[in-house]
Amino acid sequence: MIRNYITDVIVVAIVTVGVIAIGGWFSDMEKIRPVLASIASTKFNTAICLIFSAIALYAANSKTKSRILSGLGVSCAWAVIIIASLTLTEYITGIKLGIDQAIVNDLGGDANPGRIELFACLMFLMVGIILVRLQRSTSLLLVQILLPLVFFASVFITFNYISGLRYLESMPFAVNTALTTALSIIALCIGIFYSRPLHNITFSFEKKIAAYFAVTILLVGIVFFSFSANNQKLIAS
Repeated sequence: MIRNYITDVIVVAIVTVGVIAIGGWFSDMEKIRPVLASIASTKFNTAICLIFSAIALYAANSKTKSRILSGLGVSCAWAVIIIASLTLTEYITGIKLGIDQAIVNDLGGDANPGRIELFACLMFLMVGIILVRLQRSTSLLLVQILLPLVFFASVFITFNYISGLRYLESMPFAVNTALTTALSIIALCIGIFYSRPLHNITFSFEKKIAAYFAVTILLVGIVFFSFSANNQKLIAS
């Protein structure tokens, strides 16, 4: 069944994006093609979190639950949480903990070359928590709450780029998130949704209707917000 392979395909894609991004920090990949240039511009710690998240997702989705693989998955999930938490601490306190320059340093004159964008950092923190819960395959209620939040936040950022309306310019903490990062997190959310730990979750007809209604309201809200922001720009100009 195709559903059983969606997560594995997404894992491979995310790892590929992460490896290309890391390679871009140590080579001139930006000069090859525009697509590679976009991926290569991803923050270094973002690429690390993408790779760790993909490995944790693979471990959670694996049929064979070996102790080594499960331990690797939990370790990678916690690594994402730790990196995101330390980065949030830097943003909040202004104290440099050194994780932004641990591997890359003073590239392009940027004081924090590898630092994850603030909004992406919040999403990675939630993704890490989700992946930790997936490893245990118990009490997945938190996963069901956080997963839609991360997914629709990433969709919101992606729509900001695709629509060309730039309605997030008033929120620099969100607009600074790279399109590649937002798309990768969307892919991660889809992979998590189709992972084996969530296969056994069933929803009643009422819950499905409520979910569809909520999604519709959210999408309509995004469109309305976009046109409203665009009209405000036209009035201002």
